[in-house]
Amino acid sequence: MSAFGVKRTLATTASGADDPKRTLVPTAAQIACLRNPKGASADTQTRDVEAAARTIGQQIFLVDVRIDRELDSAFTTIVQQRAGALLVMGDPLFTNLRDQLVALAAKHAVPAMYPFREFISAGGLINYGPSIEISASRYLHRKNPQG
Repeated sequence: MSAFGVKRTLATTASGADDPKRTLVPTAAQIACLRNPKGASADTQTRDVEAAARTIGQQIFLVDVRIDRELDSAFTTIVQQRAGALLVMGDPLFTNLRDQLVALAAKHAVPAMYPFREFISAGGLINYGPSIEISASRYLHRKNPQG
């Protein structure tokens, strides 16, 4: 998943129009951003999120998860840091762990925004990107525009 959805979601906040974070958790002083630093698009997504956060004056902090066993401790950090919301960056690791991610966000009462619609099917609150199927189709079309 490109960082477009993340950038668009946070950039919308600058204008105040249709911002899900401001609507769902208007008092969130800081947002936790869950990322896999080893992911293929982690650097791009991180730069986009940090730039968008600076633009709107939103405090964020990054929480890294490289393997599934780190997920529980990541949520401990999110709770200890008193994140008002969670943004889950697009990564295959998180897609594979979506049921566990959604359950942990609910357990800790952390409003979370997810990268794909499939997280909503798993019980998540809101997504900022398309379905996995649409993302894959767009990716394949870019790789083979004639196909």
